[in-house]
Amino acid sequence: MSFGQKVNKAEITFGITLYRSKRNFSLRTKFLRQCINSILGQKTNNYKIVIGNDNPNFPLNFKELNIKKNSKIFIVNHRKNLGEENNMNYLMRVSQTKWFMWLSDDDYLLPNFLKTVQYDLRKNYAVIYSNYLRSYSLKQINRIFLNENLSQIYDTKNFHRDVLSRKIKIQGASGLINLKKLKKLKGIKTLGNSYGPWSDILMALELSSLGKVKYFFERLLVVRVHEDSLSVNKNLNAFYSAKLDFIRYYINQFKFLDYRKNLYYFNIWFVHVVNLIEKNSELKILEKIKIYFNLKKNIFYEINLIHKILIFLRLIKFFLKL
Repeated sequence: MSFGQKVNKAEITFGITLYRSKRNFSLRTKFLRQCINSILGQKTNNYKIVIGNDNPNFPLNFKELNIKKNSKIFIVNHRKNLGEENNMNYLMRVSQTKWFMWLSDDDYLLPNFLKTVQYDLRKNYAVIYSNYLRSYSLKQINRIFLNENLSQIYDTKNFHRDVLSRKIKIQGASGLINLKKLKKLKGIKTLGNSYGPWSDILMALELSSLGKVKYFFERLLVVRVHEDSLSVNKNLNAFYSAKLDFIRYYINQFKFLDYRKNLYYFNIWFVHVVNLIEKNSELKILEKIKIYFNLKKNIFYEINLIHKILIFLRLIKFFLKL
C-alpha cells in the first residue's frame, strides 16, 4: 500500500521523526512506542502514521514497537541519514491527507487531543495549535492537565504578536497543519549552522500568512525534556546563527507587520533561551559576553531605541548571574 492511499478515509497524517543511536537506542525506542500508542489511543481513528527512521544502522520494525503490523502505520527506514529537517520534509512530501502533523519520537498526545479538535478539521484553517506541557519526568506524562476548553482564532498580525511575545505557547511543527498550505511553503526551513532552532517558529509564522490559525489554550500535547532532547542542547552557536537567519528572513518577509516590535519580542525570547549559557561551565566568561553582546548583528538589530534600552536592562540582569 502506498503512502498516498487512504486508510479508513484518513484526514490526518502524523509524521514521526526518529533517530536512534547505540547510546540512546533503548530510551528512544521506548519513547517511540509511547508516542505511537498515544495516537492509537485517540477516540477517533481518522488518521494514519508515517515513521521516518533516519539512522540506517538501526532499522525499525513492528516487532520492536510491540504492536501487530497495522495498515494505518507505515515505517520508512532511510538508506542514509537525511538530517532532522530533511526527514521532516520527506514525511510531508509523501503525505496526501488534508491535515498533517509532525511529532518527534519523544512527543506524546494527550487522550483528548483529536476529540477536542475534530470539529475544526472541517474548517480551512492554515494550522490548528494547542498549548502543551513540558514534561521532565515520565511519571508526569500520565497526568492529564485540563483547562477550560478555550480557544481563539488568529489573523497574521495578532498571531505574530502573541507567539513572539510568548503570550501563547506553541510547538511550531506539532500542530495540525493544512497540508496544501504547508507544501506551498515547501515545508520547514533550516536556520543557522546546525539543527535549526527557531525553524519551527518561523514556519508557524509563515503559515499564519496563508490563512487563519486556531489555538486551543488547553494543553493537548506533551513535550518531553530529557538529557537527549534538543530543547536542552547547549550548542549556543546553533541558537546564535539560527537567530540571525530568523531575523534576516523575518525582515525580508514581514515588513508589512509591526516587525520592529515583533523583533523586540523575539530578542527578549532569545535572551531567555540563552540563559543556558549560565549552565554551561565549558564556556569562559569572555565567550559568554561575546554571545550576549554582538551589538551590530544580533541583540540590537533593526529595533528602535526604547526597545534597545529595555533589552540592555535585561542583559544587565543576566550578567549579574554570570
